[in-house]
Amino acid sequence: MADKSFLVGRNLDPIGAYFDMEEIINIALENGVDAIHPGYGVLASRSDFAQRVIDAGMTFIGPTPTAIAWMADKLVARQCACGVNVKVIPGTGAPITTPQEAVSFFKKHNTPIILKPAYGQGGLGMRRVDSLARVAEAFELASQEAQVLFGDGSLLAEKLIEHPR
Repeated sequence: MADKSFLVGRNLDPIGAYFDMEEIINIALENGVDAIHPGYGVLASRSDFAQRVIDAGMTFIGPTPTAIAWMADKLVARQCACGVNVKVIPGTGAPITTPQEAVSFFKKHNTPIILKPAYGQGGLGMRRVDSLARVAEAFELASQEAQVLFGDGSLLAEKLIEHPR
């Protein structure tokens, strides 16, 4: 359990502060912190953050940077799961790059789907699609957002699970 907390990103909005890995590590080093837990969300899925914490001489509380990198790549994560016979949600086994591929997936499953950045993380850029009429538009929006956020507009499509927990 943490025994101290520190203000990060004094002149930044909350999202900017959360993404400022350099300041987080510098504050930790200046204050003799010996371990960092990334919380839940984007930093928890950033292998480069885990590696920077370790390189700075602190303990990263979480998976190894290599394991994070494997799981951050949704295609590798899916292949790992399938390789050990874990059941996975019906989805595209490769990135889709055209609205037509998304339409075909929707027609095949005839159910709400989710479009998500193939190389994204932290739950950002996902789009729920409930009707065939909205697939192409949702694809274009999700692809543009993925390009801006992650530098690649490729998407994955999966059957939507309404209440997974």
